[in-house]
Amino acid sequence: MPLKYLYYCARSHYHQECSLQCAVIFFKRLIFPRPLLIVNDDGILDQSAAIRVTQTIPWKDIKDIQLTYYFTQTFISAYLFNEEKYLNRINSWAKKAYLTNRKLGFPLVNIILNTSNQKTENILATIEQNYGERY
Repeated sequence: MPLKYLYYCARSHYHQECSLQCAVIFFKRLIFPRPLLIVNDDGILDQSAAIRVTQTIPWKDIKDIQLTYYFTQTFISAYLFNEEKYLNRINSWAKKAYLTNRKLGFPLVNIILNTSNQKTENILATIEQNYGERY
């Protein structure tokens, strides 16, 4: 029986120095914990980073999902059929950051789960097992 909802929460130690903005985001998550990733029958909602699409991305809009590596970070990257549709819905700061990421070869959706208590590879395997036929 497929899982109706998969929740992966951030509840780990903070391992690196960061800017004031990162610190604010970290403490906000510490005080108001929320799932980093919500995967359900409707699609994927990434809440793992400040630079993200802030709405659920339906399965019909997802072309492929795969692991992406950058230095010590492992991401679940979702490749969309029409990134521009979602790019037009994010704020200008996030749009500039995304365009920089695009130059590095990353898609719009990069889910960062290094702070979760789960291995990113296992999360992707669970997504593929329960929802792989939808994209």
